[in-house]
Parts: sequence; C-alpha cells; structure tokens
Amino acid sequence: MELAIRRILLIHGVILAAGGIPLLYLGDELGTLNDYTYRDDPAHQRDSRWVHRPRADWDKYAKRNDLNCIEGRVYQGLQALIALRKGLEAFSGGDLEIIPTMNEHVLAFTRSHAGHRAVIFANFSEYPQTIPAHIFEQYAVYTKKQLHGISQGSSIEPLDLLVFG
Repeated sequence: MELAIRRILLIHGVILAAGGIPLLYLGDELGTLNDYTYRDDPAHQRDSRWVHRPRADWDKYAKRNDLNCIEGRVYQGLQALIALRKGLEAFSGGDLEIIPTMNEHVLAFTRSHAGHRAVIFANFSEYPQTIPAHIFEQYAVYTKKQLHGISQGSSIEPLDLLVFG
C-alpha cells in the first residue's frame, strides 16, 4: 500500500512539475480504485470507459484530511504538490530541459521562467537510486534549497520526487 501511494504522488508530482494543465479525475485525489460495477448497468456494460467514472463515495471524501488513511495521505500529498507548483515562479513558464541522469530509473529535468529555475529528479524505482554527483554540481543543485522529497547526497529515495528551487 505504501508503494502504491508513493507511485500515485510521484506521477502526479511529475505531471504538476512538467507543466501544462494537470487532470485529476473523479476520485484520483483520494486514490479511488477502478469501479467495475459499470458492468451491471446494461447501458454501460460494453463501454469500459465507465471503469474510471465511479460514483462519488462521500465517506471516502470525508477522510481526505486524515493522514492515517489512504484517502488522507493521497489528498494531502496532492495538496502539498499543488502548493509547491503554485509557489514556484519557475513553474509559471514553459521552459523545460531534460537532464541526462545516467540512470534509467531516474527522470530529471529543469523548469525555468523569468530568471527562476527548479530542478526536479523523479525516481521511478522501488529502490534507492544514485546518479553521478557531477550532475548535481552541473545543475547547481547544491546551491539550491531542497523544497520536496528526500535525498542523501546523490541518492534518491524510492518512488520519490525531489524538487530544488
């Protein structure tokens, strides 16, 4: 369950950091699972798009502020990522540069706008990953404030998004 929550937040973090208009759809903000009850409705049973159109479960929405449950961890995690995006000028523009990390599990890129820059590292592996220290140096990561995620030198935690700005 822990890895699933981390995956959800990682992919939404990348979407929010990469730019454009992110889409949270019908329960994504709570970690809602697919709903296969659409098969019980003759009008929808042959249209699998309904698996992603669940009925709102108001009991789950009521848990969105409780960090001791899945709904709360996903919702509050997304709130933190959205606040991070809104708070960094670098995310206001469209400039994105991919950083070669020399590690197939780590996606890295910069976002910049109006003289502001953020550096983002996303570890898609279930294990800690390292990238060469010279990459951190080349992108002046050591001179920036770490705004999100956990790192140990040039090691990035599993399914984590590091943001420096």
